[in-house]
Amino acid sequence: MLAVTGLPNKAGELFNDLKRLELINLNGVRRIFVYVTDDEMHKYLSGGRRGIHNSALNEMLGKFYNGNPGNFVDFRCLNGAVNQERDGSETFFNCASKSFIRKFDFSNIGLKVRIIYKSDFTSQSTSINRQKSSGLHLRVYEIM
Repeated sequence: MLAVTGLPNKAGELFNDLKRLELINLNGVRRIFVYVTDDEMHKYLSGGRRGIHNSALNEMLGKFYNGNPGNFVDFRCLNGAVNQERDGSETFFNCASKSFIRKFDFSNIGLKVRIIYKSDFTSQSTSINRQKSSGLHLRVYEIM
């Protein structure tokens, strides 16, 4: 098992932002979420060993990040999925709910997103920390 690192926290914060964007409900306005990350988070979200025993969460993260443009990701698969285990899922769910007065209710999730665009590329910038690899990963989603 992997040690719990800051990566489940970062993934949880990503979904906290998605949930906040979902709460904005203006007639006729598209809600677009643009996500750019480095190789470390790309590897975590792409799959492999996340250190999370929660199968619903693992499956949802894979569909969310690896899906093809045009695909929909329905977060209702997480309904009731909170784990009490001391693994990355606990940290993910805590961070995913930190903006809300009451904890984000994972017993009744309605969030659905459509993948609009994805691209993986190498940065030509000289300002990126050269101790890390220079891969960048872009994902664009629409909140439905």
